[in-house]
Amino acid sequence: MYENCQDTNFYLSCDKINDMIGIPGDGREIFPVLGCQDRVLRVLSGSELLYEAEVPGTPETLALFDVMSGFGHNNLIYGTKDGIVGLCTVNKDNPCHRWEIANTNNLGGITAIDTYDLNGDGISELIIGRDDGTVEVYSITEGQPKLLNSKNISESITSIGSGIITSLAHPDTVLATYPGHIISLTTEPKSHTASNIISPSARSKLEDLKKDIEDLKRQVLTEREKYQKSAGSDSAISAVAKFHVNDKFVLNPVDANYLLSLEIQNAHRKCSPPM
Repeated sequence: MYENCQDTNFYLSCDKINDMIGIPGDGREIFPVLGCQDRVLRVLSGSELLYEAEVPGTPETLALFDVMSGFGHNNLIYGTKDGIVGLCTVNKDNPCHRWEIANTNNLGGITAIDTYDLNGDGISELIIGRDDGTVEVYSITEGQPKLLNSKNISESITSIGSGIITSLAHPDTVLATYPGHIISLTTEPKSHTASNIISPSARSKLEDLKKDIEDLKRQVLTEREKYQKSAGSDSAISAVAKFHVNDKFVLNPVDANYLLSLEIQNAHRKCSPPM
């Protein structure tokens, strides 16, 4: 842990740390929480381990449930690799597990979590992103989560955030995917026209962005023609482009089948080969 660019505290975990977050305490005190590979949340105070809290899966992502949720500032949401979401209260003594959302539909693992007041009722909703492209929105009714809406975008979600983006009256949820796409989901009713959704200043910026995209397309075509011409010469050197592959081969404990998933970071064709 660093304070004013000075190393103040140090802790060596006994297993891989998948995610970490700081829980605010009294005054300037912060309790770091580590989501570790061995299905344990480790709560620290400085360089000391306060306690360990077991969770029903490997925690992949951690987030704070903000004050607008009605639970206070020391409540932690965790998402596991096998698709379970839970809420627990973190303090100095021991954690208090409040609720869990089971993965009854065998959806993907949790990769992103956000909280935001999407419907304007003064209470934040819980937005969840999964590695199979599923986005879910939950409301917290009487202290328990209730599914409001879900959508699958067919691409692994790496990050998620909500706010006022395309409309001053209706918040949006923006998703970043592993292949590199940025997708916006709006709460704007479908009956509204595009002129109501985009403000004049945003429309001007959108036109400038479209022009920049067209310029980039022309540059790509020009460079592609140059490459095709040079590829035919005797002095040309062929090179294979490198790209990262997001590969997973996991066991589904419900039906005892293995699921193979391959995803790359650039535009690609989808196929369904026989297995």
